[in-house]
Amino acid sequence: MNRRNFLQLLGSMSILALSPVRALLSSMGGAQQSAAVHIKDSFTPEQLDALQKIRYFEAQLQQQQGRFSWYLHNELRHYWGAFSEEKSLAHANAILEHSVMDAYIMNTLTDWHYAPEEQPCQPDLALESLQRRAKNYPELYYMGAACWLRAGEISNAIGETILARGYYKRVIDLNEKSKHQASQLWIYQHMAQAQLVAKL
Repeated sequence: MNRRNFLQLLGSMSILALSPVRALLSSMGGAQQSAAVHIKDSFTPEQLDALQKIRYFEAQLQQQQGRFSWYLHNELRHYWGAFSEEKSLAHANAILEHSVMDAYIMNTLTDWHYAPEEQPCQPDLALESLQRRAKNYPELYYMGAACWLRAGEISNAIGETILARGYYKRVIDLNEKSKHQASQLWIYQHMAQAQLVAKL
């Protein structure tokens, strides 16, 4: 089963189910165990496996003690995507802090609508996905900057230079609070400024 089909399978699950299923995965007895059996019967083996993986990878990430792991963050980004976009994007944000404009993560942020391996490219849908995420999660500074920067690149590639300029300026004009809380944002701002000078 590929990841896209996996997410479709999990799409019907409510994030509210996470708490009781986490209880199921812990050692329980008596009435709690009976309730867990009922919960277990409500999910497919694949769904329960996904929740176990979230728990496992979160524990692994804690053991890193602050050390960055692209693999662990990406696994959590993937599995959380079926339950909470915010939690999923928080892991994308962590990756984009350490891996600037990471190609794989940027493809996920465009929902694969503007990726070389996915044909035909659909720039309008890619731009819609990027803008929605940047606007809905402004506290995820690296993710937002990457989305606006990629939107500028796509717009410039399809000849929409005025739109591209606006997207690049959004990155350059990130407020002082953003720069204070995300010290590496200057890299994204430098890239946006370079694009403005070189191509527009």
